Amino acid sequence: MTYLGALGIAMVVIMMVLLLRGKNSPAIPFVLIPIIFALLAGFNLSEIITFTVDGMKQVSSVAILFIGTITYFCIMGEVGMFDPLVNRLVRFADKGVVSIFLATSAIAMVTHLDGSGASTYLLTIPIMLPLYEKFKIKRLDLLLTTALMAGVMNLLPWGGPFVRVGAVLGIDPNICWHIMLPTQIFGVILAYVISFCLAKRAIRYGAGNTLNSSVDTSNMIVSSGDESLKRPKLVAINWFVTAIILIALFFGLVPSHVIFLVGVVVALLINFRGSEAQNERIKAHAGQVMAMVIIVISSGVFLGIFSGTKMVTEMVTMLIKIMPPFLAPVLHIIVGIFAAPLGMLIGADPYAYGFLPVILGVTEAAGVSGTSTAIAVVMGECAGWTISPAVSTVYLGCALIGCELKDWLKYSIPIVWGFTVVLLVFAIVTGAI
Repeated sequence: MTYLGALGIAMVVIMMVLLLRGKNSPAIPFVLIPIIFALLAGFNLSEIITFTVDGMKQVSSVAILFIGTITYFCIMGEVGMFDPLVNRLVRFADKGVVSIFLATSAIAMVTHLDGSGASTYLLTIPIMLPLYEKFKIKRLDLLLTTALMAGVMNLLPWGGPFVRVGAVLGIDPNICWHIMLPTQIFGVILAYVISFCLAKRAIRYGAGNTLNSSVDTSNMIVSSGDESLKRPKLVAINWFVTAIILIALFFGLVPSHVIFLVGVVVALLINFRGSEAQNERIKAHAGQVMAMVIIVISSGVFLGIFSGTKMVTEMVTMLIKIMPPFLAPVLHIIVGIFAAPLGMLIGADPYAYGFLPVILGVTEAAGVSGTSTAIAVVMGECAGWTISPAVSTVYLGCALIGCELKDWLKYSIPIVWGFTVVLLVFAIVTGAI
């Protein structure tokens, strides 16, 4: 074991421990720990600054993508673009147990367009919970149905998995999304199939047999947020703009971070008049935007030092020496199979920024493309966050349905893990991996 390789291992382990403890913002260990270990490795401040700048350049477009997507979808949410669609789905759900499950999946699919698990839970679970109670359906089924769809929708270019992949690979996440799109479409269909099966199981256990007629579905119609910000007359044009953005994204006509920055400008011009109102909307979402952007940029510091000092190279060399040669070309698939429980145990950031660079080094040495490796490694993490005790949104979901974490994990782990493995197999069969 080389000194540099040993330092790399120690740095990754300490980083993971600090991220798992969650005592500080991830930005702090992402910046401080690599700098300390680079000094221990004998690099001077000038060299460390060069590594840091290179790393931040690598993730700059991803940070801009976060700024654009979060701001855009927050604006569209507060002006009420999603409200008519969600309201129709709620009315549809009252037709029966199967309709309730399918509507839950559809609402989760729409509300996860912003890539935020918290907003998906907050906009889906409270709306649908009265219907689940009316039809005597387990609350855990509501959380599971929402989680599965949120998981597969997390594979959007601005979702957590591919944002991290874009940062690690230094590429536009849209590149991976194009490769993954057939798998994501299959995943959406699979999520609906599972929700249908859950509905049939609920019916077998008596759901819908004794209805509580005191529940009035008209009270469940969505009207969240500040009513003064709603723009009901502009719903059609807002959807039109969103469709144009998604089409441009699909065909790769413009880099994704540019598309969404332009989208933010158009959204502000359409929905708000005057600089004061427009600036207010930007300021309203600045906190959420900056929290994520600082983490992404800080991860660039870690990645820049990790690669610039050659620590990751030494770690990969050590791993290749001790690994049986036949495992290297399929290491990403093996990791992909266990991605859900791995991501569950260590959390998304340590998983992506700690494991992925090392696995990339091994598989690329064996002739496997970086995008193929990244897709396989993050496949399970796309839904794995929904069962991870290291993710705060999991506790939010449990609180919203009033269950204990242990009950949620016991109920969901086999289905969520199986779901990710099926997606991985589909991606292999269709050539994405």
